Amino acid sequence: METLVMPMNYVELQEDEMMYLDGARFYMSNDDLKAGIFAFVGSAASAGPVALMSAWTALTTMTLGPLGTVGSIGAALLGASFFADLALKITGAMNSGKGIALYPKWGWPPFDAIIE
Repeated sequence: METLVMPMNYVELQEDEMMYLDGARFYMSNDDLKAGIFAFVGSAASAGPVALMSAWTALTTMTLGPLGTVGSIGAALLGASFFADLALKITGAMNSGKGIALYPKWGWPPFDAIIE
């Protein structure tokens, strides 16, 4: 049996730090928003919609790699009202001890943010 050898520059994540797709949703737990991998998103949401838009651009760049430019254009298209609503929902989730789920949909905006 062969042993799996990881590259020298890998980062080991704890299970509660991982972002994951659960069916048709993208979920960020309360721990992730406060101290985990998405803490910068939670902090930006507390600062307001403009900061959240910047954090969103960083998040899409990190998760999409070379397609990060597409994520940046998408952030610009979503607009300030979307990010104002998302900032309120993220801070509400953080204050209530819950996470935030993003459900993709047809229409505009392309997904719904729900506190769960």
